[in-house]
Amino acid sequence: MPYVDFIVVWNDEDGELVFFAVNRDEDNKQKVSLQLSDFEVDSVIESIGMTAADKKMTNQFQHDAVKPETVDNVKLGNGEAKVVLKPLSFNVVRLRINQ
Repeated sequence: MPYVDFIVVWNDEDGELVFFAVNRDEDNKQKVSLQLSDFEVDSVIESIGMTAADKKMTNQFQHDAVKPETVDNVKLGNGEAKVVLKPLSFNVVRLRINQ
């Protein structure tokens, strides 16, 4: 069973490539490599992840227990972006593209 579901969206108006990913693996980080041969990436605008140490954690009682956080999980080089996804996480990576 694949653990990672993702979609990539090209925002031509803002010159951004946006990567959305979910890692459903309960125990392991997953590594994703995005081949960017059709794009010249300038930089990572931001990378945001949302996860919790306890897989049963909710925001029902402690309203800020599970919240988005800025993460340093993207490496750019050789026409690709390598992204490491924490277990049970939702992720958004925004890349600035040279036009």
